[in-house]
Amino acid sequence: MRIRFSHGAALLAALKTSGVRVIGGSVAVSGVIFNAIKAAVPATVRVSGADRYASAVAVSANAFSAVTSQVFVTTGLNFPDGMVVAPLAGKTKSPLFLSNGTCVDSGVIAQMSRLGATKLVLLGGTNALGAPVAAVSVCF
Repeated sequence: MRIRFSHGAALLAALKTSGVRVIGGSVAVSGVIFNAIKAAVPATVRVSGADRYASAVAVSANAFSAVTSQVFVTTGLNFPDGMVVAPLAGKTKSPLFLSNGTCVDSGVIAQMSRLGATKLVLLGGTNALGAPVAAVSVCF
């Protein structure tokens, strides 16, 4: 399969793009697309984990180096909550993590510790993020 990326490559050049982070594994962003971007911008890296939850942790590890007081957690089972909170997370320079609704990934706890975050902000109703998430029960 050949994908034409000439318009995208031209835009990246016009914007003087020096680096690109492709978020997600090869199922989310195919190798063909990744390679086309990398051909246009050699300093292109893929940031991903074994699943969407681990990918969110990998994004935090890759993109956040400064101390932050808070992190956001929303459901990883569907996208609307995450789409709503992403701008707020960006504005406050806070990582956004995903939960399966029943626990908090140990990687989130490790990132909170690394970043010095003391506040975990849950975004979503109790159907999306249950009481164990609110209690910061770690997934096993």
